Amino acid sequence: MRKLCLLLVAAFMVLASGDDAMAQFRRSNIKKNNKRIASFRGKKSGFGREKRYNAIGFSVNALNYYGDISTFPQKVSTTFLLLAQPLAFLFAHRFGPRYTLQAQFLYGTLSGSDTKSASPSSDDGHARYLRNASFRNRIKEFSVVAYFDLFPNESTYISRVKWTPYYLSGYCRLSAQSTRPGTCY
Repeated sequence: MRKLCLLLVAAFMVLASGDDAMAQFRRSNIKKNNKRIASFRGKKSGFGREKRYNAIGFSVNALNYYGDISTFPQKVSTTFLLLAQPLAFLFAHRFGPRYTLQAQFLYGTLSGSDTKSASPSSDDGHARYLRNASFRNRIKEFSVVAYFDLFPNESTYISRVKWTPYYLSGYCRLSAQSTRPGTCY
């Protein structure tokens, strides 16, 4: 009797599931399946090794000095004559969808001179011209910065998102070697 009951339950389940199998041939279900297939985007894959990348770059920056040996005695008196152009080289590695580590080295020379910035014909510039103070400062900066993207970016370097807010934290080592060409008081 027990075997007969199990056989009847199994037969009922097979017959009941046959109706669902035939449902795939109904017109309304075909349209639903077509819509699902058309909107399928695939599963997101993880951030694999093929999406990790390195970046190498350089930049030309600007250094300017404001102090005793400035062009004019007022605040923010800059001139393009004393503007220095340091060079920077960087290397960055993308570890994951949110993490990037960047190392950068910058080298530049900052200088100031009374003979270049002061005019001997003006009242204020004549005393500074006679003072003849000057300096040259070689600046070397090495920095390591970690970037954390607030929104994960699963794309490669070719198809990055257009807007990515991020948080950064870093360390910088600065070396400034000052030399004094000429007379300095």
